[in-house]
Amino acid sequence: MLESELDQALVFAEALARECGELIRQAFFKDWPFRTAPVGGYHTAYDVKKRTDPVTETDRAVEELCRRRILERYGTGHRVLGEEGFDGRPESLQVKDLDPPTWAIDPIDGTANFVHHIPLCAVSIALITEGQARLGVVYNPIMEEMFVARRSRGAFLNGKPIFCSGVSELPDACIATEYGSDRSASKVAMMLEMVRSILENGTQAVRSTGSAALNMAFVACGRFDVVTEWGPYTWDLAAGQVLVEEAGGVCLLPNGAQFILDGRGILAANRYLAEKLRFQAYAFA
Repeated sequence: MLESELDQALVFAEALARECGELIRQAFFKDWPFRTAPVGGYHTAYDVKKRTDPVTETDRAVEELCRRRILERYGTGHRVLGEEGFDGRPESLQVKDLDPPTWAIDPIDGTANFVHHIPLCAVSIALITEGQARLGVVYNPIMEEMFVARRSRGAFLNGKPIFCSGVSELPDACIATEYGSDRSASKVAMMLEMVRSILENGTQAVRSTGSAALNMAFVACGRFDVVTEWGPYTWDLAAGQVLVEEAGGVCLLPNGAQFILDGRGILAANRYLAEKLRFQAYAFA
């Protein structure tokens, strides 16, 4: 795509994120704060892919809106890789150099937060061309925070430039990690080992927001100094990669290998801390 076309695509992505955000916001506040004492269950209805991985009608509605708007604007010349439309095949996560422009969409990153009325959830939209994420938008409509980045144009929060932190030592660092939805013995052991390693490095603070996209956005704006996790998918990471790198940060896999969008892992950090943490590789089934 031409530079001018990418500029137009960024305007489109931001407008689409705001439209999606309105659906999320309306659903979030529909039955909350509670007007009467709840009696059993949740006011926000949801299905489960598995018990630890909820999906709501709002997830599906937001992804369908994205697919419809992209089709209206770009026809069948653009592909959509969305969380709710994922067929479960690892090869479907790959976006190759010769593939058509691909939109990586997470309709609600942080669905469990959304279900529990925790205001840390976001729509994540990225455009990938020639195998590389070119632009990204992460929008939390509950907190009214719009993170936007485009290659060689910088990263922004609500229109203002943002940059990764200057923290250079782990005892001064705030590090984020996540626990995901996989409760297999091997994944639990790996997660506990990762947290143990972070704590034994003397890290000042360890946090978990429940949203990979927001974690990366928070690295980009200097709230977090590092985020690391095995498990996220392409749609979780693509927009965040552009945000972090355009804010002056570094993206790797947790074991220090070169970052790839379908690598199912992230170590995103400011440029001072990127080389100071390494974690054992994890083999996904």
